[in-house]
Amino acid sequence: QPLVRPPTPEYALVHAVETQEHDVTDAVRLLQKLLRGRAVQNMMFEGKERRSELIAELRAADDQLALQRRHQATIRHRDIEEATERVAEAARTRAEGEVVSEMLDFLSKELSRSREVAKMRAFVTNAAEQRRVREVEEGGRRQAEDLLREREDEVFRRVTLVHQETARDFVADILDDVTLEQAHSQALRELHVRSAGVDGIVLRLEDALDSDETVVRELVASFLLPHVQRQHVRRQVAQEQKKYVTAAHALLVEVAASMSQPTSKPNRSPEDEDATPSSE
Repeated sequence: QPLVRPPTPEYALVHAVETQEHDVTDAVRLLQKLLRGRAVQNMMFEGKERRSELIAELRAADDQLALQRRHQATIRHRDIEEATERVAEAARTRAEGEVVSEMLDFLSKELSRSREVAKMRAFVTNAAEQRRVREVEEGGRRQAEDLLREREDEVFRRVTLVHQETARDFVADILDDVTLEQAHSQALRELHVRSAGVDGIVLRLEDALDSDETVVRELVASFLLPHVQRQHVRRQVAQEQKKYVTAAHALLVEVAASMSQPTSKPNRSPEDEDATPSSE
């Protein structure tokens, strides 16, 4: 059985018909609204005409009330302006008072500060003047002390030189006396030794020490044993120095003892005076 194709609807025709129907419906509705609005306007106009006196009376009452309200508003506005002016005047007066008070306080503080600064400046100037005077006085005192110290140092130096020269002369005199006494005693001892017959023995010993064999033996010993010889020489030199040091120490002790106690020069005997030229 062959298929039957359904009829194809015509969209443009259907849409045109529906659009025409909608346009008619909208026109009818608009006309109804216009008629109703016109009827309402006629009713309002008729009511207005009927109540015109009442409307005029109400308008007059409203105008009177509005006038009263405007008058009250004007009075209220004037009161507000006056209150604002009073508040502004009070604020201005208060601000002026605060400014004047702060200015007077600032001027008072500045005056106090200026007085304090002047007082401190005067104090600093006075202190500087006193310090300058003290420095001048201290400089003069220090200069006088320096001059006095230099004078005392010069006096002390001269006194010290005098004492040193006196001590040197005194020690030199004592050493001369001691040297003369020691030389005299040594001469007497040598004289006694020579007179006792020791001269021959001393001469023989000197000859023996000065002989050729002795000199050769000493040279050989010095070549063979230089270190021993040097040690021996050093030992002899040390002994000699020790002897001289001991003698000098004893001499200084005697000089110190003689300086601490006044001593008189020893009287020389005629025999010593006779023996001195022979020893020389």
